[in-house]
Amino acid sequence: MNFQDYIGKIRTFLSYKVFTLICFLLLAIVLYGVLFYNVKPQTYDVELFSVSDKTIRSPKTIVDEERTKEEQQKAADAVEKVYTFKKEKQQNRVSLIDSIFEFVLDINEETSIGKGKTDGKPEKKPIEEKLELLKSNLTANVNEDVTKSIPDEVFLALLKSNINELERARTIVVGQVETLMSEKIREENVPHYKNLISDRIGLTSLHSSLKDASVELGKYAIVANEIYDPEQTEERKKQAIQSVEPVKILQGQVIAQEGHLIDHETYHQLQLLGLLKSNPSVKPYIGLGIFVFLIIGSLFLYFTTFRVKEEKKQNYLILLSFIFIIRVNFIIALFKNTESYRISKIYF
Repeated sequence: MNFQDYIGKIRTFLSYKVFTLICFLLLAIVLYGVLFYNVKPQTYDVELFSVSDKTIRSPKTIVDEERTKEEQQKAADAVEKVYTFKKEKQQNRVSLIDSIFEFVLDINEETSIGKGKTDGKPEKKPIEEKLELLKSNLTANVNEDVTKSIPDEVFLALLKSNINELERARTIVVGQVETLMSEKIREENVPHYKNLISDRIGLTSLHSSLKDASVELGKYAIVANEIYDPEQTEERKKQAIQSVEPVKILQGQVIAQEGHLIDHETYHQLQLLGLLKSNPSVKPYIGLGIFVFLIIGSLFLYFTTFRVKEEKKQNYLILLSFIFIIRVNFIIALFKNTESYRISKIYF
């Protein structure tokens, strides 16, 4: 019995659909088998810190995602924090200190020094009455809760001073605050500038208690005016990350030199390329499976819509399968010869 009679006997025994499915299945298996050894990457039995017995080159170009992320992280870490200079803080702090002196001057002018007893209750001391009135005015008119941040001793020293002394202290403190707050002050530099204004006011000829009060007010007025901007910093980090070129392992690149030690970097690259016998890559096999599925699927759809008799369809299918397999083998052989010639031209 010749081959044609054998095929005819099988076709008689099986229905058209079953025979067609078997043909396509066999064609897929044969095609996968023919291409399998052409996509199977060569693997090497090497271990970490062993000596390579041959020169190993990369069979393809790939992106080293891990190293790329490391470089991106380095670029992001190298970005300095972005600070924004808030110039308006200078005027705000100057206005705050000026307002405190203004309230003190107003109270000293409006409040009498002595008061008699009323309703049989003992009178409050005038200075205590002034202090309560001052703190009440500050609480009602100033956004910050200065009465809790600034000790009562500071307000008492101001209230006990005469108008001329207050005006002089006002000029000194406001001037120093305006001068120092015009500079860029970061949070970590605030203590330095507080000490600086303390030293400068300390050199003035104000009387002791008023000088101490002025120092406290000056130190309170000094705040950071160059503020860390997390959004701008993050934006610059993103730009730095985007500017990093992907780290690639190029096709033909020497991964391990004969006689050289397999270090961590070399072992990582071999592992990434799937060149280790202990950790082969399955991606080529999956890719081959998808390729075969697409080819066979296309042929199946073509034959499904092909308007000829079923017997002729089967004949065409068998003939096409043989031609297709032979053609694929021919292309593979031609490609191998061309690739070998190209590699010899490059490396030899």
